[in-house]
Amino acid sequence: MPPDYVRTCGAAPPLRIVATCAPGACPSAFVAAMTLAAENLGRIVPGASARLLDPESHESIRRVRLAASGVEADPAVSSARSAPILFGVHRWAGVADRTIHFATHRGLSSGTAFEELRGPEAIWFLSALDGPDALKGRSGAGPADPLQPLRAALRAWGSRDQPPRVAVVYTVDDPRGLPKELAAELDADPFASLTRFSSPATVLREFALDQYAPALERTSELLRSFTEDVVPGGRLLVATAQGFGYPLKFCLARVRAASPSRRVGEKSARVLDPLFRALLERPPVERAEERLAATPAAAAAAERFVLLLDSSPEGAPIFERGWAREAYARLSARGPTTTYLLGRSKPVGPAGQDSSEDSPRRPLFRLIGPILEALPEEALALALVGGPVLDLDDFAGTSWKDRLVLVGTGPEGEANWPLTINATEAADLTAAVAMLGPRGGARPG
Repeated sequence: MPPDYVRTCGAAPPLRIVATCAPGACPSAFVAAMTLAAENLGRIVPGASARLLDPESHESIRRVRLAASGVEADPAVSSARSAPILFGVHRWAGVADRTIHFATHRGLSSGTAFEELRGPEAIWFLSALDGPDALKGRSGAGPADPLQPLRAALRAWGSRDQPPRVAVVYTVDDPRGLPKELAAELDADPFASLTRFSSPATVLREFALDQYAPALERTSELLRSFTEDVVPGGRLLVATAQGFGYPLKFCLARVRAASPSRRVGEKSARVLDPLFRALLERPPVERAEERLAATPAAAAAAERFVLLLDSSPEGAPIFERGWAREAYARLSARGPTTTYLLGRSKPVGPAGQDSSEDSPRRPLFRLIGPILEALPEEALALALVGGPVLDLDDFAGTSWKDRLVLVGTGPEGEANWPLTINATEAADLTAAVAMLGPRGGARPG
């Protein structure tokens, strides 16, 4: 260990990471294998180091590795809170020195993870892919929608000035049920030998972390397609993260299930990928005023009227019939109006500019949460939709029930929303606009 290791890493900018899991995932096995591989990598790169920084972290890892071997209960599941593990990365080519504050958490509530580390730069959500049956919601194997806890957390956190980078880390014990291209990613891990307790003898003289970035991105894109096409709730998760502005990536790791007969990290693969990604993607520090000016909340501060348009295939008649343009004209006669597309948190254009005819390059999900969460309390919204809004129930008990009018243009309406009108002609928009204000008591003068 270099003599200046603890001092240098102690003074390095912190990288705060929170790892949590879906039912059925095994956080202790993953954490044990990842930290072991990182320590071994520090041993074989000349001049580099990766070490736990304090006695408390050594004790935490000792307990995690015991849990990973099935000797004791998983501390990330049996305890609601645990002290962060302090882990130093020193002289890894491609990144600066970092002190990693790493914590595991048993759940994703509406602020717990952020309070734990005062705003993590990265959040890892572990979800088990133990063969194709894990995606069918069989009894005892977790919910049919394994990504629902993460979607709910993103909605609860809402849009943030500097959102953390979110990585879905799929873990698998037996990769034989995976598609061939994903199983091949596990077999191609150049660092698989680092998950053994015995120190590798090979010296890695040309290790540069940034050279590994293309492989990380290739795997993430494969997993994104897999998530959208195969995993229940996957397409909705991708749309939710996009709508709230959370950078979302995917990783795949082979992690063996707990067993007293297995050594920690045995036959593990790609366990370092989430750590590599967090180190490479840590965003640069921006001036506070620039961050504030770029947030949807700041742009929405002066908004009073908001037009929400459905850009899904079912919403096409809204644009084809000219209803989007007509609704904007009637709203803007009442006051400055800003247009949004459902599923996207940023407005199509600034307040007062007619952007009602602008449509995205590809259809978006009918998600309203990313927009409503960022709007001021006095805003009044008119939504033109061609079908049910996927996350509308999240706002049933809020003041939006008096400030949001839905105009349905398709066969399926929102029967449970109090301010709803099913439009058959453009004249119906007059009635819809008139519904904004009196019931909510917020009608602008």
